[in-house]
Amino acid sequence: MYQTDLQILSIGEALIDFIGNDISDSLSKTHTFSQHIGGSATNLALNCAKLGLKTQLIAAVGDDELGQHIIDTIESTGIKSSGIKRIIGKKTSKIYVSRSLRTPDFKPERESDFYIDGSQVLGSDMTKAQIFHTTCFALSRNPAQSVILEKAKIAFNLGLKLSIDVNFSRKIWDSRDSAIRILKLYCQYNPFIKISTDDSERLFGKHVTKQQVFEFFHNSGVEFICLTKGKNGVEVAQKGKEILYFEAIEIDKIVDSTGAGDAFWAGFLASFVKGKNTNSCIEYALHVAAVKLINIGSLPENILDIVSDKLNQRSQTI
Repeated sequence: MYQTDLQILSIGEALIDFIGNDISDSLSKTHTFSQHIGGSATNLALNCAKLGLKTQLIAAVGDDELGQHIIDTIESTGIKSSGIKRIIGKKTSKIYVSRSLRTPDFKPERESDFYIDGSQVLGSDMTKAQIFHTTCFALSRNPAQSVILEKAKIAFNLGLKLSIDVNFSRKIWDSRDSAIRILKLYCQYNPFIKISTDDSERLFGKHVTKQQVFEFFHNSGVEFICLTKGKNGVEVAQKGKEILYFEAIEIDKIVDSTGAGDAFWAGFLASFVKGKNTNSCIEYALHVAAVKLINIGSLPENILDIVSDKLNQRSQTI
């Protein structure tokens, strides 16, 4: 299963994150920023590549220096970049993000990220992949929304495992109802669901219980839901099975929480394509996320060695 030409096909937002240099939960209190390549779909592709997976990114960037910077960085990591399109007359999308120890505040400036078209996704690439991944962010606007749903159906029929990060925000979507409607269309292809407690509250409301969240996805055609709860760990709901709980890795000092969810899910998918069971996938993912929490920006280049050492130390203490 592991020896394939392409393991992860990630389709969705590519943009530039301007992350605050000062720790604050609010952008209004953030005065200076550092520039990083971002977008959940892009972060996942970069993380998967660093975790040793053969990866392709399908995305749209502006016809500017920032767009070229994204393409150059993607290519330098060995990710297949032929599916990245430069949109003439548009600037690369940006997001301003507070550097927070909890859920970051953010402000989007979107221009090019949603101009993904069907020609960027080659059928030959899809036949080689194992995972078709996207995000709720990427599904928020057309033409990307229609293209992703169309290609998701093809991927499902080809036997790929689908995946989605339900990173919902009202700053991105017109309404909760439209987001739920589109998510149901994607869920009919039985994707792995990754959703955080913050995402869940934004999408369904604070009054909705986690059991109701699990039931929503199960009833929509999903067998596997992963609910991430920050320092309170992770819960996994698999249809017809007992809910599993996993404790978070204890960290002395969190440096930056931005991108931790993307790091976690990359770790999960990396383990899955290597044929690991659910417990091993989640444990590996938690260690990858823990490394991200003590680093600003992307995962370190030696992430494989770091996580391997941590897992070895853990097994010796058990």
